[in-house]
Amino acid sequence: MDRHNNSAMTNFKLQRPIKHEWLVFVSAFSVTFLVIGLGYSIGEIFLDVMDTFNTTRAETAVIQSTALGVGPGSGMLASVLIPKFGVAKSGVFFAVLVSVGTMACFLATNVWHMMVCFGIIYGLGSTNLTICAMTAVAQHSKGKTLLILLSLLQSGVGVGGMVHPYILSYLSEKYGFRGVLLLYGGVYANIIPGCCLWRMIKVDQNNENGQTRLQEPFVNSLRAILKNFEFVVFWLGSAISITWLSIVFIFIADIFVDKKLRQNDSTFGLFLMHISNVLGRLLPAFTLLKGNIPILWHPFITTLISVGGMVGFLFASTRWLILMFCALVGACFGMFLTMLGVISTSIVGVKRFPLASGLIFTAFGILNSILGPVVGSIRDSFGTYDIMFYCAIGLTGSAATLIAIALIRTRLKSQGLNQQPDIVESEVSCQREKKNIGVTHNET
Repeated sequence: MDRHNNSAMTNFKLQRPIKHEWLVFVSAFSVTFLVIGLGYSIGEIFLDVMDTFNTTRAETAVIQSTALGVGPGSGMLASVLIPKFGVAKSGVFFAVLVSVGTMACFLATNVWHMMVCFGIIYGLGSTNLTICAMTAVAQHSKGKTLLILLSLLQSGVGVGGMVHPYILSYLSEKYGFRGVLLLYGGVYANIIPGCCLWRMIKVDQNNENGQTRLQEPFVNSLRAILKNFEFVVFWLGSAISITWLSIVFIFIADIFVDKKLRQNDSTFGLFLMHISNVLGRLLPAFTLLKGNIPILWHPFITTLISVGGMVGFLFASTRWLILMFCALVGACFGMFLTMLGVISTSIVGVKRFPLASGLIFTAFGILNSILGPVVGSIRDSFGTYDIMFYCAIGLTGSAATLIAIALIRTRLKSQGLNQQPDIVESEVSCQREKKNIGVTHNET
């Protein structure tokens, strides 16, 4: 009987980490699906907010633009807190910010209160909570499972972007936008217990309470990452490419108008972009499972495809061609967002992953905040988006060039490493021959 109980306990201990790994993934997926999905869909209650507060479109648009700027722009905050307090405590803190900020919108009396509650508090918590979720999955998984789970985790954003508009439209008719955000804030409060699952099961020798902490100082981690040529090139290339792809997402409706197409076509084009976005988020993990492909090939090819999509938008005039390029741009956007986690983990490792993600999101947030108004003013001044696409083609092409240089350098370095064993072996053989000659000489 005791032997049977001991074997059962042993099986439980062996199976528990696997079950815990999937519980961590489910709780992390709820972050990308519920929290980030709402951030990209909040425009569905745009008119309701504008009518309630009697504001202009420009004043109302400040809410979402602030959230999308503050969120990615503050990504370094998570990279500082995670090494100090652990991913679980950091996740709880940012989940509280998201929940409180969303529920506080119920008490807003003007658009500026909404900007503070949703734009700043929610925005500050959303992206940093996503970094915590990605870090938790990276800490609890490894190998091929990690690649697949990070891709599935990023697909939650695209699925949420398609589902939340219908939920927001239905609930806003019954409860108004204040009631909708109050309900969402209550749902976000349930993410807080899920963040507690992100504690590591295995106890670290230097940390008796079971919480794995990243002991490397922040400055040392930053210095080591910035010395990593592969990561720096991937960081710059992905930040430039993602920013221009997101600009196309923002102005897609007006781009269709600029091409003399109907509003229904722009709606269908945006739907295609979301569908291809979800599929693009799933693709990198399955291609990265083949270990013989250099890891920087994926962003390089994706960047080239992005350049092709921008060229297509510039010269295409028919409805179906423009819709095809919408799907292409959406897929590239999704692939890049997945590669942020997958490739960063492969290049810098799990311990430095929060800092790497924070650097990428911060660069993306800053560029997105700058380029959005600049592109809008260029469109107002020249009456066309052609200048925007020319700039996108040039800068995205330069990003592809940077990644190509990194690929060539990595290839040359690997060839040098492969030649070193041959050189060492030849030296050893020469030494053996000298010894044999010496022995023969002594014998004679």
